[in-house]
Amino acid sequence: MPVEDINQLDHLCRRCGISLEYYDIRGQRHEPCLAVKLSLLAALQLPVDSDEDIRRNLEIVESYQWQSMIAPVLVYRQQHQPARLTLNLNADQLDKAIAWQLREESGRIHQGQWQFH
Repeated sequence: MPVEDINQLDHLCRRCGISLEYYDIRGQRHEPCLAVKLSLLAALQLPVDSDEDIRRNLEIVESYQWQSMIAPVLVYRQQHQPARLTLNLNADQLDKAIAWQLREESGRIHQGQWQFH
């Protein structure tokens, strides 16, 4: 069954970081065609052949944020202070202390706990 729900396909593309428009050197706006969107998603190991594939892949992509509390590696330059982090927490984690560890490129380790209220 071919892809019919273009809105959901575009939503999946956006969630995967695929731009739905770009401007060329002359300032002319372009949009990728369906084949390009499908090809890019396939390159991301998210093949789409039907609306059901779109739904399933959206569930997969949207669950990524809950599979890890924080990105495994974040790069910050020393002059960019303070550094900000985004944590993905489940509701039951909000009342518990969360242990953290930061390892600098030099090998120096910082650690502690956060208590959310």
